[in-house]
Amino acid sequence: MQIDPNFHETFDISYRTNVFGQTSCRSRALEDGTAELVCWLEVQDFAALAIRWYRRKSRLVRSREGRLVSLEIRDSLGGHWVLEGPILAGIEAIFDPYMVGHISDLVHRRSSLFHGDGPIAVEMLEAESGARHAIRFSREGTGWRSSTNERLTINHQGLRHVETAAPGISMTRSIDAMPEWDIASASPARHEYLKGLEVTEIEKGDGILEATFVRSLGRSTAAAAFVGDIGPYDRNGRSAVADLGTGELLDHLALVGIASLRFERGPPSSPGSQVSALVETARAAWHRLRDLAGAGLPLVLIGQGIGALVALQLAPEFSDAAAVVLIAAPGQSLQEMLENEAALLLRNAVMPGVREADLRQGMGAFSRMLSSQGAAEAEHAGLDQRGAQLLREIGALDPCSLVLQAGKPILVVRGANDRTTSFEDARLLMSAAKVAQVPSALLVLQGVTQGLQADPDDDSGLYAFDPKRTIPDAVLKRLASAIENIIGVK
Repeated sequence: MQIDPNFHETFDISYRTNVFGQTSCRSRALEDGTAELVCWLEVQDFAALAIRWYRRKSRLVRSREGRLVSLEIRDSLGGHWVLEGPILAGIEAIFDPYMVGHISDLVHRRSSLFHGDGPIAVEMLEAESGARHAIRFSREGTGWRSSTNERLTINHQGLRHVETAAPGISMTRSIDAMPEWDIASASPARHEYLKGLEVTEIEKGDGILEATFVRSLGRSTAAAAFVGDIGPYDRNGRSAVADLGTGELLDHLALVGIASLRFERGPPSSPGSQVSALVETARAAWHRLRDLAGAGLPLVLIGQGIGALVALQLAPEFSDAAAVVLIAAPGQSLQEMLENEAALLLRNAVMPGVREADLRQGMGAFSRMLSSQGAAEAEHAGLDQRGAQLLREIGALDPCSLVLQAGKPILVVRGANDRTTSFEDARLLMSAAKVAQVPSALLVLQGVTQGLQADPDDDSGLYAFDPKRTIPDAVLKRLASAIENIIGVK
């Protein structure tokens, strides 16, 4: 059945039986012969998934021939993405989390195929990462199932229901009216700095650094450049639905004497999300920190996650770095971690029916993908050039080798409830520091996660995304004291 390309639809977003958001879409032909698809998304504060209020709006334009011309996205956090040109070549649809309107648009445009037996192959683009994926839709009973594990229910009116790959989360067609708000009407979420701080904003201008320097109005004992983890987070550790607590951590450290510079890394679709670009921005941050801190104040590199490895990589360049602080840092390379995980799966028979030879063959393909010759493997895995390059850059980071080369005192910090790294990671880093014969210390903080925030201990897997969690005062005091001890400040 041919469906009118001019349509508008609204879907409720639910977790089990609880509606926590809505997404809407409107498709229409424009006077110049092009067509636009506008999608709205709004999610509310929802404690069960630790999601906070957020708005997002996108506008997709197609040519007369149906080719994608441009995609523009704005959100309530001030994010703004524009994709156009070669990155959209050959793309049929956009994948944007929760914005099921893009899938609905695909169903309308390919209606005859979705009312057939399939399978259907579609080249899709991730809106934020820019990664290309060849998605296949196959018949499953009366519905469809994608190769990324979404289940679609479709009738003569179009898309009716989507079961997402995330357990319990679904989108269901509703009869609600289209929204009327625009991103301009949304209040951008702003980080509120604590009282008692002197805040200096560094504008990007012609350089690459866009950052904030905070220090106490009282006495400071040290100043640090903070290198955050890879991911879609701003300088304060926030993303669309997550708050890793970076802003809170650095503000409170400044109050107790550890001034710091935090910087923007850019959205995942920007060059700033690559490790090499993160290194360059962190280097610029260090040079600016020298000016802001003033003479006589010890300087420290603080890194978190992959950012900790970037801090280690830069440490030999900075003769004035008094120490490197590693928070939630991996102690194994990506290759070692996957090999150990594969061995564990085989030993514990977690993957029944999977032969060791097949698993090792897959590991070999992944190893080749981490090399510059692994283009075919990367394409097979659905990674575009940017995504493959990011994996290679992460794969090239050997944490223990970086500790050996750093030549600086090392403080390893680990939240006891961190689910992203293990005690073995911390042990490996400490062993490397001992071999390097540099001063080192291990600080294990009970009851907190990798962001040093209090752990709700619900084992939900969403502990890192609770905007209401705080960093305990005792943790902040112990961390500040440990930093002062490793650099010899009394």
